[in-house]
Amino acid sequence: MTIAPFPTDDQQSTIDVIDIIASAGVPRPQRNPLFGCTHERGGVGPARLRVTGEIDPAACADLLHDLDRALADSARVTIDLTEVTFIGSRAVGMIADHAFVDTSRVAVVAPARATRLLFELFGAGHLLIDG
Repeated sequence: MTIAPFPTDDQQSTIDVIDIIASAGVPRPQRNPLFGCTHERGGVGPARLRVTGEIDPAACADLLHDLDRALADSARVTIDLTEVTFIGSRAVGMIADHAFVDTSRVAVVAPARATRLLFELFGAGHLLIDG
């Protein structure tokens, strides 16, 4: 049985929290990371960034870093958002701003209707491609 101190609102005292799941011997399920990005080099073709999970404001810096690195290695980069479960407007704006410099270098695969609509609203619908 695991007992851990847990701070209360007054920050002066703590209460013990008992981890019932761990004490029963049940393994905790592994949680997938909220954001993931893998860079697949394209060889002759474009590089591909496969993004998974949630692209919230905290993940934007990581995505920007991965996109910059991919563009440094390849003439063209496709950002695959097929496995993205959430994308914030900040991420769409960041991709659109990045692609504004040279629209021929960045393309986006976004099969989810909500994601496609966000790109359209940002005036970046021209970045969307199929597959």
